[in-house]
Amino acid sequence: MTNESGPFRIQKISPLTRKERERLVRRQEIIRVAKRIFAEKGFDGATLEEIALKAEFAKGTLYGYFKNKEDLYISLLEEELGHLFGMMEGAMKEEENPLEKVKTLINRIFSYLVENREFFQIFTPERTWLLKGECAEMKKRIHPKFEKVVEATAECLEEVMRTGRMRKLDSKIAANALLGMVRSSAMRWMMEGQKGSLEREAEVITGIFLYGIQRCNS
Repeated sequence: MTNESGPFRIQKISPLTRKERERLVRRQEIIRVAKRIFAEKGFDGATLEEIALKAEFAKGTLYGYFKNKEDLYISLLEEELGHLFGMMEGAMKEEENPLEKVKTLINRIFSYLVENREFFQIFTPERTWLLKGECAEMKKRIHPKFEKVVEATAECLEEVMRTGRMRKLDSKIAANALLGMVRSSAMRWMMEGQKGSLEREAEVITGIFLYGIQRCNS
């Protein structure tokens, strides 16, 4: 529907055509296969030839969607970080209590990393590459996406600080520390063959981050 009488026009979003839907499906299939191969072999070890073969497309087809291997790799990370941010936004809206919001966020991030371990395997080691600035395009496209994840976590922590339940800190530094704890714990949990309860892992992280490890004397 379009409102012609007012100062603003409300544009109706047209549904995708069949050709556009097919293109989207092909793109998602390429990314799905690429994610598995990048997780197995890393950026240097993966080739577009293998990705095309496993996705059952001609190599030339991939160039219709991505400029090169680097573009495919970065596009994959952009999409996954977008999913992670969307999940975090949803989790933050579920809880009213700021402290419970942090607990829910920790649980959801932990679960997301474990359930999306191929993304986790790709992103974790390549952060070094990003931070060194060896790939300008990656830094340009991925850094803002990761910053949104950090900022969402920082916003959650700021809410707790305002209640007085957490001492005032630099929220972004605290957010990075929390995300580092979750990432490290998730990696160890997977490397040890997923021993123990996933919920327990998240519970321990929540307890350490929010309450510390020092025993308080009554």
